[in-house]
Amino acid sequence: MQKTEDSRHPQLDGVAGNWVLRLERAVEPLRRFRILMIIVTLCLLGFAGNALRRANRPHHHSEFAGFRDIVQVAVVQGRDHYHTIDHIRGYPPFFAIAFAPFGLPPYVVGAVLFILGSIGAIVWASWLCAVASGKPRPRRGRAFLLALITAGFTLSTVARCESDMLVLLPVAGALYLLSRDGAKRHAWAGALLGFAAMVKLTPGLFGVYLLVQRRWAALTGMVLASILLVAGLGTLVWGPEGNLTLHRSWVDKVLLPMGAEGPTAIIRRPYRGANQSPTAALFRYLNAKHRGRLHLFKLHLRVNVADVEPKVLLTLSNAIRLVVLAILLAAWFRAARTRAPAPTTAAFGAAVIGMLLCSPVSLHTHHCLLMIPYAAVLSALTGEDRTSHPRLVHALLIVSLVFMCLTGIDAGKELSTLVVTDLALLVALLLIVFGACEQRSAGAPAKRSENLTEK
Repeated sequence: MQKTEDSRHPQLDGVAGNWVLRLERAVEPLRRFRILMIIVTLCLLGFAGNALRRANRPHHHSEFAGFRDIVQVAVVQGRDHYHTIDHIRGYPPFFAIAFAPFGLPPYVVGAVLFILGSIGAIVWASWLCAVASGKPRPRRGRAFLLALITAGFTLSTVARCESDMLVLLPVAGALYLLSRDGAKRHAWAGALLGFAAMVKLTPGLFGVYLLVQRRWAALTGMVLASILLVAGLGTLVWGPEGNLTLHRSWVDKVLLPMGAEGPTAIIRRPYRGANQSPTAALFRYLNAKHRGRLHLFKLHLRVNVADVEPKVLLTLSNAIRLVVLAILLAAWFRAARTRAPAPTTAAFGAAVIGMLLCSPVSLHTHHCLLMIPYAAVLSALTGEDRTSHPRLVHALLIVSLVFMCLTGIDAGKELSTLVVTDLALLVALLLIVFGACEQRSAGAPAKRSENLTEK
């Protein structure tokens, strides 16, 4: 271990960590070049304009019209959208309320608000992740780096008007608040996680994370927020009977069919290349009906290597989920005993990976949430409280980035390269959690972080 004159930028021996710090330092001064910033701003505005054009032409792969229909049917007309709209969405009923600020105004106004809000959410989320993982001081370079790494996902989310920013920003905010002192901040962090879980079900995994970590203030905030949003706000909008009817329909039309038949019960093409879940990978490789197709250099190849019954594959995917959950529980228990910043941040990031691996539908755009695990890995490689396996974590970081880039082409999607990215990041986060954390002073024991300990 070496010390530098600038203690704010500690370095590691060898390549692990050094290139990250150098890259952050190289990126950070770019904000001072006004012309460059003007160009970036104009590019984002042009991108927003293109997203708006797509939103006004729903057949151009934009989801805004469908989400707005949910708001118009459920909130404005007060009808059961699970029975009214042909193309069923698997979101909980609260999604209609969460999207209402964009679905209630006139079409173009709502689309503009949503697109600009999504771009703002990307900037804000990257800054929150950088501050939470950038000790001993926030690094603007890290915020730029995180935004750059996940740009393929976040910009796709904006272009398609997907709803993932309604999850990314609250989860990034929760990470930031949990890295600060005070039970009140932790309670608000739990409330943000509760909001995300009510928009999409998978963030509910953080409830188990908070329980295992004994984050009682955050867990209380998450439970209370969930109750207030579902029982309180839902009843205010639909009335007691209407609220109950919508949740019954959600269970009958979404949860039970998906549990019995998988995503094919409600989704027309559930295992297409955009779905980068382990379940979809199993079906593309092991089921003839949903086989993956590669089109390379005028060659038409198939990913499929066998034809296994769907029920068998669903059972296998459920077994994978159980293994992932068992691993996550072990990591969370370990991090709860350590209470050092790097393992705790890594455990939080592992929960995000768990969301992506456990869901039978993890779309390409859902992976904008990888901003959080990447922030945890960068923190463990460059911060005060580092992993004891820097070279291995560094190698896994490179592997994850390579396979993430491959998903930019159709062949990468059909080969499920994002699953490899998720698994590589999960292993890196596990190494951070289970590895001994070391302080900047060689041989010094890891200090307990007061802001990460509930009292």
